[in-house]
Amino acid sequence: MKIFLYLFLLLVQVGLFANDLTSIKNVDEAKFNIDAWKKNPYFDATKYKSDFQSPLHERISIAPDFVLETMGGWDEKTYKSYALSKDELHLMKEYLNLLPPLFKKVLKESLIGIYFVEENFLGSGFAEMCFDENYHAKTFLIINKKTLNLSLSEWLTQKEQTCFKDDQKLNTEVKVEVSDDYLGLYGILLHEAAHCVDYVHRITPYLDGNNYLFHLIYNYPVKAPEFSSIWKSDRLYNLHKVNFPLGSKVTFYGMNKGPKLKLTQAKKLYQQLEQTPFCSAYASLLRPEDFAESAMYYHLTQHLNLPYKIKVLKKEKLFHQYEPFKNPHIKERLQFLEKLMYE
Repeated sequence: MKIFLYLFLLLVQVGLFANDLTSIKNVDEAKFNIDAWKKNPYFDATKYKSDFQSPLHERISIAPDFVLETMGGWDEKTYKSYALSKDELHLMKEYLNLLPPLFKKVLKESLIGIYFVEENFLGSGFAEMCFDENYHAKTFLIINKKTLNLSLSEWLTQKEQTCFKDDQKLNTEVKVEVSDDYLGLYGILLHEAAHCVDYVHRITPYLDGNNYLFHLIYNYPVKAPEFSSIWKSDRLYNLHKVNFPLGSKVTFYGMNKGPKLKLTQAKKLYQQLEQTPFCSAYASLLRPEDFAESAMYYHLTQHLNLPYKIKVLKKEKLFHQYEPFKNPHIKERLQFLEKLMYE
């Protein structure tokens, strides 16, 4: 059976394995399965060139061929690495220095590399977990070159617009307003670094994939009931605790047979989102995305003091506006995020 990569499938919202890995209950079985996966060098941290004493910006490099080949096996595309210019490297160094303290600590200890790819990659990027000889988790990031060419607001807007069927006749559009001073690169870096933190420190339970096996081996406790209690599983939130009827129609990047929402439903979608603890529609997709989106937007709004507004425009006039971090359901999570990320 072909093994699809868990993180990529978080991004594209499809099922992961035909078998249920939660049926594996002991450490020896977990190690046996990881050893089988490590036959693909993509999952074997020892196959990468890595220096965990080096500064983070020096870990930006060209992706190994086996990484690009594995990615190409997911969707039958040919992926190519992108080499950053000197100016882009300087900006990347600046953005890495602007990460929250916990993010920098986790990346310092676990990050093998940061690899940029050309723009034919479907999403904006992803974080992946692989394993060293002692089954410790190591991480790497794949980032789409396009995030270098969009402002943070443009990147978030383009991402949000993939949630809706495009109908220009309606003269309706959705925009996300955060900042034009930062690039989308900074947003995807925050988001994916949050996933690395989740992998290594088990912020959320992770009941699927290599993450589940890693935590079965080391039995780390779940650190964030705030991001666990409203979820029944990694993919399904508890309908008794979250009233979000249109949530079942939320898709991104055209995956899962999407988009399923019409632009005429945008106002209703965000009105319903206001009644949930999700800081974005994307956060409602999966429990790990709930944490990653929350961490990203928390840092942007609470520590960089940037606005975060979701706007529905009709004939270029404001039709509806939602500011998630004024939502009392979200505010309940803020103390946990502050303590986790900055103390």
